[in-house]
Amino acid sequence: MSNELDSKNYQKKGNFRLTIQNVFFVASCFLFLLVGTSCKDTGYKEDPKDAKFDTLAQTKIEFLEKFHDFGTIKQGEIVNHNFKFKNIGRKPLKIYRVKTSCGCTTPDWSKELVQPGSVGFIRVEYSAVNREPGDYNKKVTVISNTSPKVNELRIKVQVIKTKKKDNEEDNGDKLIN
Repeated sequence: MSNELDSKNYQKKGNFRLTIQNVFFVASCFLFLLVGTSCKDTGYKEDPKDAKFDTLAQTKIEFLEKFHDFGTIKQGEIVNHNFKFKNIGRKPLKIYRVKTSCGCTTPDWSKELVQPGSVGFIRVEYSAVNREPGDYNKKVTVISNTSPKVNELRIKVQVIKTKKKDNEEDNGDKLIN
C-alpha cells in the first residue's frame, strides 16, 4: 500500500525525487520573487557611488520646511518651489544628489559647498503637462554629507482638467470658419 502512495506522489529520477510538495514549493518561491521584484521602490537605497560621498566630514542640515502644497493647478501648468535649508553644523555642507519619485518632478539645488551658518536651496519643479486630473503627492530625496545622510521633502498638488475654449472641438483642434 505504501508503494502505491509513494508512486502517486513522486517520480524517481536518479537521486532527485519530484514530489507535489516540492513542485508547489518551487513554484511559490518563483512567484514570490517575481512579485517581490516587480514593484518599483522609490525609497533611497545605499548606492555604491555614495561611498565617495563619505569623504567629507558630517554636518547638520535644517530645512525651514519639508512639505509644500502647491494647491490646485490646471493640466499643462508648471509650478516650482524653493525649499531653503541652513547648515547648522560646523563643517561645510555638500548636497550630493537629489532624487525625485517621478519624472514630472525636476530638482535643482545648491551645487557649491554651503558654509556653516549659510543658507542653500533645493528647487523643485512640478509639471502637470500630460497629467491626468487628480491629487498627487511626490517625494524628493536629498543625499548629503549630513547626519542623517538622507532627508526627505514632500510636495502635494491637485491637478484639475483644463476647460476647453468655446472655439475648440473635442479633440483640441480649433474650428476653421
